[in-house]
Amino acid sequence: MGDPAFFSIKKGANPHTRDWLGFRKRIDNKKAFLEWHTMAQTLMRYGVQIFVIPAHPELSGLVFTANAGFMPDVETPGPLGRREFVLSTLGPARSKERRIYQAYLSGLGLKVGEIKAQFEGEADLIPWKDRFIFTFGKLKKQRFIPRIGIPPWKRVYGFRSDKKAVEELSRWVSPDRVLSLELKQEAFYHGDTVFCSFGPRREYLLAYRRGIARHSFEQIEKEPGVIWISDDDAREFAANSFQVIHEGRCVLFMPHGVSSELRKQIEKKGVETVPIDVSEFFLKGGGSVKCLIGDLGAWAEDLSVNEEVGKFRDHHLYRHYFANQPCAHRF
Repeated sequence: MGDPAFFSIKKGANPHTRDWLGFRKRIDNKKAFLEWHTMAQTLMRYGVQIFVIPAHPELSGLVFTANAGFMPDVETPGPLGRREFVLSTLGPARSKERRIYQAYLSGLGLKVGEIKAQFEGEADLIPWKDRFIFTFGKLKKQRFIPRIGIPPWKRVYGFRSDKKAVEELSRWVSPDRVLSLELKQEAFYHGDTVFCSFGPRREYLLAYRRGIARHSFEQIEKEPGVIWISDDDAREFAANSFQVIHEGRCVLFMPHGVSSELRKQIEKKGVETVPIDVSEFFLKGGGSVKCLIGDLGAWAEDLSVNEEVGKFRDHHLYRHYFANQPCAHRF
């Protein structure tokens, strides 16, 4: 997870970051910091180990670590030192983050792979059953364009991952295990805003019909285990949830505000739901629970780690990282 000390809206690169006039929203930093720490401590109560990426005053998007890249074998327990992390090629608004992620992940002892096509990581590559959903959309130059109405301009955002990226990803994920689906609404600009897999084998899938193109809907409409979420739950980013297995039980961390009806549907599958309020990040930054987490996979003890990597990991563990910060940055 990314230290939220400098979280702000600098680029306004998705529809949630701007008001109806197109002006960038202002962050309540105290509220954001409290929400972030509450979320982190909630995750840790369920056995999640958290490494913290230091904040950067010019790169506020580092708080949304789901865009750093993806780990191909994320569901298979294993030591970090034997894993490879495929680094994202982020869009123009966040391209400078890449070097930060690369250095940080290498510091943790991970091997880092790269691709050239624009691709925003696990936000657009979602494990489901024994395969992955890859989501893409038209890439556009972000800009204001004139229109008839009030205000007399419109912001163009586009999407984040290029369809061509799936060709390069075949180095890590076999093409016959990838289901490519096209996104349709700019407000749902990443796949993890319209899809969320869960369950012991990730056999269930939350999905938002209006967030994907018709031809993509037709590819999954008859699939068993799909739960189609309502417009209201979609607007709460219900699909931007994160699952862990804790003491043999599936736990799904969901955005606060998701309907009780949807939570009941999920709990009938034997999955516990835990709501988390990160509204300051969602309503002003366009990222909710899952967006704030870069998933390094199921943990296994790494006994062969060298001293330098061990010190790096230890320093960046949540409980150690914030203990060494100035008082103003402590929770």
